[in-house]
Amino acid sequence: MPRLIFKCPYIKGGTSSATAHLENYVKYMATRNGVERIDPGRSEWPATSKQKKMVEQILRDFPLSRGMFEYWDSDSHMTYPLILAKIPVKNPWEIFAYLPFGNWNECPDTPELMAVAKYWFQRYGAIPAAMSHDELEFLLPAPVSKEMAMEVATEQYGFCPDIVDQEQDDPTVGNLADVLWQSTVWYFWWD
Repeated sequence: MPRLIFKCPYIKGGTSSATAHLENYVKYMATRNGVERIDPGRSEWPATSKQKKMVEQILRDFPLSRGMFEYWDSDSHMTYPLILAKIPVKNPWEIFAYLPFGNWNECPDTPELMAVAKYWFQRYGAIPAAMSHDELEFLLPAPVSKEMAMEVATEQYGFCPDIVDQEQDDPTVGNLADVLWQSTVWYFWWD
């Protein structure tokens, strides 16, 4: 079963509206079939043996996820925890049918996200691995080849123009291609 790491800068602190948004989002996710809901009052309890086994299994299945249980937010200069969610879907691209994401600014809507994610999974082995309120990351088993990098960069630019258009240092599709053949993480952000 694919797993999704949902990261959000509003878990601790933030504004009251951002906190309310996250709370509503998590409540919505918890209503979906197959979700194992954990009582919020248990959030500070030590991990159970079942939870430890699940994390160990995730790290075996997805070794690149090691170290992804928190992240540094450069805007707030704070480290935030992540919500680790086990999503009951058979195929990684189906995550977008399960969790609401997209259809704002230039971010694709659900059918488009699913189609692109299915194509990238079948072609490159890319799986949706992390999302926030406006960011999405895919993990790959290996970087794309240097020969394919420009083609993939062009696809990604069509999918998310902000990854080039809002880049600070020399924003070109060619620079994106140079990053892609050296990385197993694809990062997307919609402003």
